[in-house]
Amino acid sequence: MKRVRFFAGLAARLPVRAVFLWASLMALPMPAVAQGGVVDNVLLRWREPLEACEEAAFGDGAVPLDIDAMLYVATFEAVNAVTRTYQPYTAKIAAAPGSSAEAAAAQAAHDVIVNYCAAQKDAAEGVLKASLALVKDSTARAGGVAVGAKAAAAMRSGSSPFRNA
Repeated sequence: MKRVRFFAGLAARLPVRAVFLWASLMALPMPAVAQGGVVDNVLLRWREPLEACEEAAFGDGAVPLDIDAMLYVATFEAVNAVTRTYQPYTAKIAAAPGSSAEAAAAQAAHDVIVNYCAAQKDAAEGVLKASLALVKDSTARAGGVAVGAKAAAAMRSGSSPFRNA
């Protein structure tokens, strides 16, 4: 019965999730093309740990939080803090000039997954390390990491309207 209610609620939230996924993707800089023509985008790198996290949440029969929505909102907030393109959803986050949007998004995604899925910590650490290695400027990387951590904290603070816990 819990799964039926969850899936009914999920169907109602799908349009919201699609909007946040689209907004997150639009806020990111254009993705680089990796070997073999595969698009290398920070959100795509987090798909596997995110899916494993949600699979683990279903495993014990509990209705999971909207971890994917929280990840997308946190990454949006992180990138938006750097680019200052859109109005923030959770909190206005200050970013040092020159901060990396890529590093900010990676850190935000990492912190959301580690906070809600401790079992995915090793996988998340590996994806974070690979993502941050792509940002060569250490000052931009450090600024982005700080912004990403603040964005994830704002998502977890309870002030966000996108939590169902």
